[in-house]
Amino acid sequence: MSSTRVQIPTVGGSYKHDSLPFDAQETINLFPERGGAQSNSTAILRRTPGLKLAFAMSNGSGAVRGMYKASNGRAFIVRGTAVVEIDAAETETSRGTLVTAFGRVVMTDDGVNLIIADGSGTRLYYMVFSTNSFTFNSDSYSPKNTPIIDYSHSYVFGFDPDSSVLGTFRYTTDVTSWLDGDQTNADSSPDQMISCKVLNGQFWAFGSDSYEVYYITDSSTLGEAWQRIPGSANNIGLASTHGLSTIGGAIYWLGASKDGENIVWRSGDGFAPVRISNRAIEGQIAGFARVDDAWSYTFEYEGHFFFCLTFQTGNKTFLYDVTENEWVNWAYRNTTTGVQERHRANTHMFFNRKNYVGDYANGNVYTLDKDTYLDNSQPIVWERYFPHFDNMNERISWFSLQLDVLTGSALLTGQGSDPKIQLRWSDDGGRTYCEWIHMDCGDRGEYNTRVIAYMLGQSRDRVYHIRSSEPIPMSIQDKTIAMVEASDS
Repeated sequence: MSSTRVQIPTVGGSYKHDSLPFDAQETINLFPERGGAQSNSTAILRRTPGLKLAFAMSNGSGAVRGMYKASNGRAFIVRGTAVVEIDAAETETSRGTLVTAFGRVVMTDDGVNLIIADGSGTRLYYMVFSTNSFTFNSDSYSPKNTPIIDYSHSYVFGFDPDSSVLGTFRYTTDVTSWLDGDQTNADSSPDQMISCKVLNGQFWAFGSDSYEVYYITDSSTLGEAWQRIPGSANNIGLASTHGLSTIGGAIYWLGASKDGENIVWRSGDGFAPVRISNRAIEGQIAGFARVDDAWSYTFEYEGHFFFCLTFQTGNKTFLYDVTENEWVNWAYRNTTTGVQERHRANTHMFFNRKNYVGDYANGNVYTLDKDTYLDNSQPIVWERYFPHFDNMNERISWFSLQLDVLTGSALLTGQGSDPKIQLRWSDDGGRTYCEWIHMDCGDRGEYNTRVIAYMLGQSRDRVYHIRSSEPIPMSIQDKTIAMVEASDS
């Protein structure tokens, strides 16, 4: 029989299933992007942004707990107990002190005050923009232990997660004064309130097993300013207080219900939830010891909307690309163990035309940078596990495999001056892999280098795995070509 050229599917997201012979695909520190009508290929894998150190915070200690750009353009960061403002030159100015030093901090503003919730149980903080005076409200009617704070239509929202009245949320038009009657019970389901979020001027109240949506009325009567939208209640709740975020006019959240959890949803038409997680992602989430400690945030990068979901106990970060409807893994390589762990970023704000993120373990503040191919000077290891390739269980002889990779970007010295991609493969359904071989990506300026490997053995089913940590531009088109010969022997 004669050999023939075949195209091997290359570009895709993460679908690594519990049953690897069914699907072993995984995409780490890369994301798919579909091409245009006349692009050179149907899709491409691009590198996720690197972490470029903007500054190490001098105020506070411990982790970066929250970031927020206010409606007036001012930017605030909480590290440990310290509340800090930064300007366009990234100069820090201390603005206040919290009583708590750990856990997520959420901020919002009403145009007059910066408002901060840390779930302390003793106070709700605010800073007057005009004077920079920092104080707190601890009156009996304010939601002092709310872990979430939000704003819409002149109202500030919070809730008491320990309230004996299930599903109660509070609101006020004056953050310095909360009235007894300004509250509503989200009572379509008798579950405890977990979180809340404002979307498109409407208030979403999430419980452990349900959610419902509220709109503002013309009523001036206490407790009647916000009313539930008929038909908005749904028996899908929230698994983690900080596991929801908004982007592109929709809410994205880690769901829970009386029937189970581990599914990720977004808000759809008519307030209906739309499942966006795939079964492989759900299977991985189900394997984590805890999901109630998940944190999320959203950001826009190079025209892509991303929902970032990190599981602290599970030590893993997933990125959902809203634009491409794909999931990938976003990882930081542990410099001691070499293990791909959760990403370092745990909070985000867009300020001064930059995506700023804070480190979950220290006071480092980074920018997500397209032209940075390291995570704060540490190598970024990108990986792609291909889909299974077979031909009706025929024996396939692999004479060559050629990747369509961006070449010619080698550095002049150091790592990246002799760039290579590592290649290995599995012939037992993705369970075990052979030793790595290296594919040369060419020197600087060698744009026509063929990234190719020869004499790759035989298989009936094969899964290829490629990876690299070279700190250079690199992308992979969906045009992997193999020279093969198939037989039924």
